[in-house]
Amino acid sequence: MKIVVISRCIYPAIAPRPFRATELAKYFAKQGHEVYLYAVLGKYNYREFEETTGVHVCSLGKMHFATLNSDGYARKNSLDRFLKRLLGKYLEFPDIELMWKTKKVVGQLRNVDMLVTVAIPYPIHWGAAIAKKKNLSVFPKTWVSDCGDPYMGNSVKNAHPSYFQRIEDFWGKQTDYIAIPLEAAKKAYSEKVQDKLRVIPQGFDFSNVRIDKHFNGNAIPRFAYAGAIYPGYRDPSRFLQYLCEKVNQPFEFVVYTKSRSFFEKYKSALGDKLTVKNYVPREQLLWDLSQMDFLVNINNNSGVQSPSKLIDYYLTTRPIIDITTDFNESDIVEEFLNGNYNHQHIKADISQYDICNVGQQFLNLVEK
Repeated sequence: MKIVVISRCIYPAIAPRPFRATELAKYFAKQGHEVYLYAVLGKYNYREFEETTGVHVCSLGKMHFATLNSDGYARKNSLDRFLKRLLGKYLEFPDIELMWKTKKVVGQLRNVDMLVTVAIPYPIHWGAAIAKKKNLSVFPKTWVSDCGDPYMGNSVKNAHPSYFQRIEDFWGKQTDYIAIPLEAAKKAYSEKVQDKLRVIPQGFDFSNVRIDKHFNGNAIPRFAYAGAIYPGYRDPSRFLQYLCEKVNQPFEFVVYTKSRSFFEKYKSALGDKLTVKNYVPREQLLWDLSQMDFLVNINNNSGVQSPSKLIDYYLTTRPIIDITTDFNESDIVEEFLNGNYNHQHIKADISQYDICNVGQQFLNLVEK
């Protein structure tokens, strides 16, 4: 088959959606399909990637405003910040530019068996919807809209103006399937698209996983968190305050995040007990996390979203403690710090996240 995958960013960007798009494209190519992976590329040289994976990497085109790209660059000058504050909420700026780029790319496709568009950001879906409306006769035979998070039903980020519901309904009418990562997320979507929803988890190539299988504990409790921070929703403020004020024993809390400024006010109180690092490549992260005594999962204040980072946590085989934003888990934290993991997070069946199972679920949608 001829398959096209479109995402804002792909490898080597470090985020759930680039992982999703890249792993799917690699799997499809490995199965012998002709695969084209579109994204905002940046300056990364994909020659070796293409030769190794068999995936054809293509550019979505030059961006004037939506400048975040796959090599990590994101222009943020004073004009960009001003326009985002002025137009961001009401026009989905600057990501709305991706709608027009996607529309143009999809409108030029021919003889494609499956199109997979990956969000966030949702303008990628909207652009494909416009292209289908205008060019139905040449549009890909099957279109799967992959949604890591809901849009109008997203309770973690700021609510979108109500008129975006009309855009979401338009997209929902055009797409053939909507892939979501968990069953509970169905309630975040309109009744109009319930029959199009398919639960397909995040997928990873397990053959590349490397962990420290000989790890036997640290001299002092060493634990980690990896991921984004959303104040008020996925928020460790009260947990950090507890560590500052109530825990007198030695420990080291290691955080991998882009939200480094969030932790600055706690660094002075915790000193060497708190280490904040930028994101590292996933292979390195798994190795590092596998050498922790336990891992911290900060639950979203939402029943329709779940951190994809949990999959990485499962792969490390380390105990996981669940922390809420309200933080009512001080007794459990004390247990973990003393090596008692009886109340650890119950791990899901890891096989459901194997890219071989996940990728095949996408291919099955074409065969129906």
